[in-house]
Amino acid sequence: MFEVVSGHTQTLAEYVAELIRVELAPATVDQALGAIRSRHARAGYPGEPATAAALELLRAYRRSWADHGGRVRKATPLLLDELRACIETC
Repeated sequence: MFEVVSGHTQTLAEYVAELIRVELAPATVDQALGAIRSRHARAGYPGEPATAAALELLRAYRRSWADHGGRVRKATPLLLDELRACIETC
């Protein structure tokens, strides 16, 4: 296992920059940030590392992603008639 060291704000920002460089979706980058913060909290370092710099990079990336045609893919909503058909099948 690895040792979780608190206070690595710069390292987190660099990691986010690398995820952005390889063009992962903004939601994926956000998920990675959440996982890191969660792991630190469980290891006894709640609120660390600070995410201000990383989130600033992510905000800029979200804007750039949208400006270049990136979009969040959402499933088509299930309408009432389709829901009823699903329930009848069950």
